[in-house]
Amino acid sequence: TANCNQSMSITNLTTNFTTLNWNWGNGQTSTGNIQNYTYNNPGPYSVTLIAQNGNCFDTLMKPVVIDTGVVATFSTGTDCNLGLTLLNNSLYADSVSIIWGDGTISNNNINFHQYSSYGNYTVTLIAYGRNCVDSSTTTISVDTLPVSSILYQLSVCHDTVQLNSEFQSATYLWDFGDGQTSSLQSPFHVYAQSGNYTIHLINSNNNCIDSISQNISIATTPVAIFTYSLNCLGELLTSTSFDNSWTYSWDLGDGTLVNTQNVNHTYPTEGNYLISLTVNNGYCIDTTSQTVNFTYQPTYSLNLKLDTCDAKLFIEITPTSYDSIIIDYGDGTISDNLSSFYQYTNFDLNQLSIIINPGSQCADTISSNIDLTESVSNIANYLPNSFTPNGDGTNDLFYFPENKCIEYQYEIYNRWGNLIFETNKSGVYWDGKYNNVDLPEGVYIISVKSKFNTTLATVTILR
Repeated sequence: TANCNQSMSITNLTTNFTTLNWNWGNGQTSTGNIQNYTYNNPGPYSVTLIAQNGNCFDTLMKPVVIDTGVVATFSTGTDCNLGLTLLNNSLYADSVSIIWGDGTISNNNINFHQYSSYGNYTVTLIAYGRNCVDSSTTTISVDTLPVSSILYQLSVCHDTVQLNSEFQSATYLWDFGDGQTSSLQSPFHVYAQSGNYTIHLINSNNNCIDSISQNISIATTPVAIFTYSLNCLGELLTSTSFDNSWTYSWDLGDGTLVNTQNVNHTYPTEGNYLISLTVNNGYCIDTTSQTVNFTYQPTYSLNLKLDTCDAKLFIEITPTSYDSIIIDYGDGTISDNLSSFYQYTNFDLNQLSIIINPGSQCADTISSNIDLTESVSNIANYLPNSFTPNGDGTNDLFYFPENKCIEYQYEIYNRWGNLIFETNKSGVYWDGKYNNVDLPEGVYIISVKSKFNTTLATVTILR
């Protein structure tokens, strides 16, 4: 007996056998007492049974027709208005029953059903035919067309917004107008900058989509912050970097009130001043304060003592309090520390320059010339270069100049290197003689020695 699932039930009535061999007519064979066999494909087949007992055989052949049973299948479509269209695609079905999943059952070939609310429903189609029953089940989503609406609430300062989609839908897509998005039903959004923004909302129930837009105005959260500079003249400069649309209220601590974004103010007297700034974005305010101290920059004076004999410079600066100092001694030496004295190694005219509190708005610069050109170690440059010891009373003597530095030694040599005159005193003279004998005309070498160095000069005797 063939049934609806392409299988066959077999009742074997053979007696007195030891073995059974089956040929199903589809190229397949079996042995034994078979009670059920399933074909892969429908069609007519010739089934052969061979029974054996010893050397005795008996053969029986019967035709069988295998039919395809009923096949239940269907497709659906929604209309975004809680309606479901069902197309029955069942094969070999004489009748069907449809279970719509909302408690409703149809016993005929109904192709449309109206639901009362949206949601997911399990729909089952049962097909009857060829003495067989088959069913097919699927879950469908029944939707309504969303009606988008935006509810929003701005914060007290109008810098953030709480949004809500009044309509319940499967998905939400918010575009806040500043490049940011959200998929929440009720998102909370903080804007980085003030301005006018257009918010877009797309509600979606699967293939049922609706959208809406809403314009809002956003203000930046007021946070009062300022920086300032105060120089030695009491000149105050403040700086803020906020929204130009805000209002600003300054209390500068000396009775002065200002309503500009930044302040340029001069304090008349020294002291501590409490500066307060209040900013207002039109919805809420914020306040901050800072205390500034104003002290006049003192006027510095320079007291210099120069020891030209030792080429030492003693520097005294009053007042003695300062933050930093740079000293340029004019000889290539620059220092950031004031020592008790400075030792020069040259004997030139040096330009001393001292900068007190360099880099500050109230830096003070003091300069002075340091003249070492007449020091003992440079005295050779001030000696006469000729004299005429001929007894005429004019330019007869070679004088060694007076100098407050007494640590020196004068020596005069002839061209052969013989010492012909020496002294370690200033204010003396040489008469052009050696051992009371007049020396001939010519050039003579003068050596001037100090504790620093030895310098040379020349003198010419003319007669």
